[in-house]
Amino acid sequence: MTQHIFLSYGRADVYTKEATSPVDQYQEYSIVEKVYKHLNMLGKDAWWDKECLTKDTTFTDSINRAIENSQYMLLFIGSHAIQSEWCAREWKHALKHCIPIVPILLEGDWGDEAVKDTYPIRIRSTDGINPQKADGTLDDDYLLDRIANAIKTAPRELVTAVNAKPMPTAYIERRQYLDPLKRDLNVTDNDYKGSNIVGITSKQEVRGLQGIGGIGKTTLALALCNDCDVRRSFDHIFWLDFGHDADDLSVLSAMETIGVHFDDDLAYYQKLSNARARMQKLLQGKRTLLVLDDVWDKRFIEEFSFSGLDCRLLVTTRNKRMVNDSQAVDKMSADEGLQLLATIFAPDDPKPEALTDDHRAIVEKLDGYTLALRIAGKWLQTYTRETPASYLQKLNSDEAQLFENLNLDENDKNENLALSLAISYNALPDDDQRRFRQLGIFPANTIFD
Repeated sequence: MTQHIFLSYGRADVYTKEATSPVDQYQEYSIVEKVYKHLNMLGKDAWWDKECLTKDTTFTDSINRAIENSQYMLLFIGSHAIQSEWCAREWKHALKHCIPIVPILLEGDWGDEAVKDTYPIRIRSTDGINPQKADGTLDDDYLLDRIANAIKTAPRELVTAVNAKPMPTAYIERRQYLDPLKRDLNVTDNDYKGSNIVGITSKQEVRGLQGIGGIGKTTLALALCNDCDVRRSFDHIFWLDFGHDADDLSVLSAMETIGVHFDDDLAYYQKLSNARARMQKLLQGKRTLLVLDDVWDKRFIEEFSFSGLDCRLLVTTRNKRMVNDSQAVDKMSADEGLQLLATIFAPDDPKPEALTDDHRAIVEKLDGYTLALRIAGKWLQTYTRETPASYLQKLNSDEAQLFENLNLDENDKNENLALSLAISYNALPDDDQRRFRQLGIFPANTIFD
C-alpha cells in the first residue's frame, strides 16, 4: 500500500532570501523539494503543493482532502510557518483527523517561546527532527534518514467507539486529566503497571464520598474515546450507558450492544451467565476498552470484569469508593471557563482574550461548573441583544433563585446549575413556562404519550 505524506511548510523558511519572486523560488532547489523527491524515490506518495495542487477544486478543499488522505504530515517549522495562518490551518486539520505529525525544526530551538506558544503539546511532545548544524545550515542526509525512519511503517488503523454519543460542539481539552488517564489505560506507557479498571469521578462532594454532577466526567470520557492515541491503541471501544436506575436488564442490554457489533446470536443475551460467557469468547484475543458511563452500583463493574482478556474498563461515577484508581475532575479554572465560553461563541476560532471582565465574573459566579457554563454560553449566544453585564445582573438577582426551594435529594442539588437554569426558564414565553411546569410533575424516567 502506498503511503501518502503531506508536506507542510512556510515558503520563506525553505528558500533563500534572494529567492523572492515565484520564478526564483520555482527554480531554486529547496529542502522541501529534496524531501519530496527523496520520498518518491523511496516509493512514498508525497504531497507537495508546488507539484500536486489540483485545479478541479478550491485551494482550501484541495489542501484539506490531501491532508485527510495522508498517513503522515511532515511539518517544517520556521519563523514563517509559526506566523502563517495557512500553516496553522494545515496542522490543525491534521490533528482534527488524527493524522500523525512529524515536526521538523528548521531554525531555533524546541524550547523557544514562539514554538511553545504556537504548537500544542501534542506536536511538541512528538519525537521531532532537528537537522540544524552548528553553523546554522541543515544536515540534509541526517534529515532524510530520520524522515525515512519516522514514516517507515503505516500508523495503526483508527477505531471508532461503538454506541458513543457525539462530543459537545464546544469542548476544551483538559490535558491534566486526559494524559494520566491514557497512562493508566496503558495507551502511552506500555510498561505502566496499573489496574485494569480506571475511574473518572468529581473532586467536589455534596456529602460523604458522593461527587457532584455537571462537572464534565462524561465529556472527559468521550474525549478519551475520541483521542487519536486511544483510537489507535485498542482493537475495539464500546460505550455503555448505565445511570441511577440501572439494573440487571441494563447489564444484559449493554452486553447485547457488544454482541450486535459482532453479529452474534441475540438468543445468548437473555440470561446474564450466558451473556458473560459470550463476552469472554467474543473479546478473546482483542485489546478492548469498555466505557461504563454513570455507574452507581459496583456490581455492574464486576459483571464486566473478565479474567484472561486484554480488556480495560473506564468507569465514570459520582461515587469515589467505586474504583480504586480514579481521576478526580475539578471545576474549571477561570481561564478554562473563559476558553469554554469563547469556544461556544466561535467554535472554529475561539478568542478568550477578547472576552470581558463581565465574562470572567460569570465564570466565577458559576464557580467553574461545566454544565452551568455551557447553559450560560448558549444563552448569551442565543439572546444576542443581551450583554454579559445584563446576564451577570440576572445571576445576582432574585430571578436566579427560582429553584432554590425545590425539594431535591442532596445528591442532585447544584446551586450553580440552578442559577443558569433559572435565567433560561425566565427567558421562555409564558406558554413554554407553563409546559415546563407541567413536565415537572412527572417522576424521572416516566414514559407518557
